[in-house]
Amino acid sequence: MDAVVHLLMDMSDPFGADQRLFAELRAAQERDGRRRHLVFTTGISSYGRTGVPLMDENTPGNPDSPIAFRFQLEKELAATGLAHTVVRPGFMYGGTATTSMTGQWFAAAQAGHPVFYGDTEKRWSWVHVDDLAQAYVRILDNPAIVDGETFVVADEQRLRALDVQYAAVRAAGHTGEISLESTEAGGMMQMAADQDELVTSAKARRLLGWTPRHASPTDAIDVHYRAWKAAQPTN
Repeated sequence: MDAVVHLLMDMSDPFGADQRLFAELRAAQERDGRRRHLVFTTGISSYGRTGVPLMDENTPGNPDSPIAFRFQLEKELAATGLAHTVVRPGFMYGGTATTSMTGQWFAAAQAGHPVFYGDTEKRWSWVHVDDLAQAYVRILDNPAIVDGETFVVADEQRLRALDVQYAAVRAAGHTGEISLESTEAGGMMQMAADQDELVTSAKARRLLGWTPRHASPTDAIDVHYRAWKAAQPTN
């Protein structure tokens, strides 16, 4: 292989699993001398509560974030000497949306118990999964040019998360209210995202020539719901 694209977080061992990935790639490089390019995905929730109105690749993360360790992993990756690029996506939507926030909202709406966790005024930056895929393609088209670089990848919308959830549950046929609960009730990932997470992708636009084709998650929410629904098990 010429490249490895990292796209998930192992919830059973989120820090150690990625360290093992780095070690495996270094061992392979030592065996045959080939530099395989690792595209390492973290995410904008890794920043935590920064107080910065519009974050970019140079914004320092808050060490108190529940997933601040992902920024530590980025630093460890840089120290390995592996060829790599870091991608920090916004909140993803579109496609099957199996593990996305919108997918969770669709499922909760169908079950009749949609819940919103934490600050009702928080705003998040989003990215359609197809637009995100294009960023990976552009990175892998010219990996040497972006070796060691980090890219934030998200659209330019500034939507309230609660407004997006209302659109999602209505698309799923839920006409009632959304319950409000603390982030602690929602677990680690809800706690990690309980603040404004607004970013700029100016660097990705400039260096990758990346431009999102999808404007926001609410523009075609019915389409996104149908795609998620079609992917659900039938038995």
